[in-house]
Amino acid sequence: MFKHILVATDLRPRSEEILCGLGSMDPGLVGRITLLHVLDERSNGHPLDEQKQEQLAMQKARLESRGFSVDVAVKKGVPFDLIVHEAQVGEASLVVIGRGDSPRWKSRIMGETVLRVLELSPCPVLVCHGEGAQNPLFGDVVLGIDFSNESHHALQTLKKLAKGAPGAIRKVTLLHVHEQRNIDLLLKLVNREQIDQIIALERERLEEFVESLKAAGIPDVSVRMRTGKPVDEILADVEENGPTLAVLGAQGQGRSEMYRIGTTAFRVAQMATCGVLVIPLSRPALPF
Repeated sequence: MFKHILVATDLRPRSEEILCGLGSMDPGLVGRITLLHVLDERSNGHPLDEQKQEQLAMQKARLESRGFSVDVAVKKGVPFDLIVHEAQVGEASLVVIGRGDSPRWKSRIMGETVLRVLELSPCPVLVCHGEGAQNPLFGDVVLGIDFSNESHHALQTLKKLAKGAPGAIRKVTLLHVHEQRNIDLLLKLVNREQIDQIIALERERLEEFVESLKAAGIPDVSVRMRTGKPVDEILADVEENGPTLAVLGAQGQGRSEMYRIGTTAFRVAQMATCGVLVIPLSRPALPF
């Protein structure tokens, strides 16, 4: 399923989220793990002291005790820059990172490293959450679907994962949110019956996605539709139904050539009570 996972650890308390998130994965689905710690050159990048070295060795041992093949790398640089670089040159199939433990995290500002990795990573990024993760990571997945190219790419990626590791993904819920703002605007132009017809067509298309996921080997696939603001409804759905993982396509927009994660994926990665897998469209190699 994942030939090479790059795990970014800063050896702070947030690292426990990462270890628990990885611990809920089946080692048989992972080729190898690189446990990367970056010495931040902006704060002199001092070498690890003895305590930090022991902590890193313990993290490696914990993953190995679960059956993973683990290498350790300690390098100096700007954390987000080096993580993205290592993912690129190491041909990582997944980057795993913690969401951060800053008190600003749940307000409006995401830790710089997490945000920039989400924006720039050439491969999917798993933002881990929760020290108590016990159930298999892919046991109960909610996939956000809005019919965009990005969400379709996320759907195709999930199908590919299912085909590559039969039985690993047990349950998927396709979650589609109708924006209340859009419905209110449509009601000024058409009647409610016409809107209901549009929604019925969307459900038909979602049911087609359901069948394609079942054909890929996922036994339990269903659809949920909600109305409201996408961020709020996805977070509420996660809170109410308790999935093990939320999957979203990165789909920001902007005039800048810098990559964008998108408001919905950004806020869900911040606030969800489960791990969040953000899947980007193909991105060109960065000029490192």
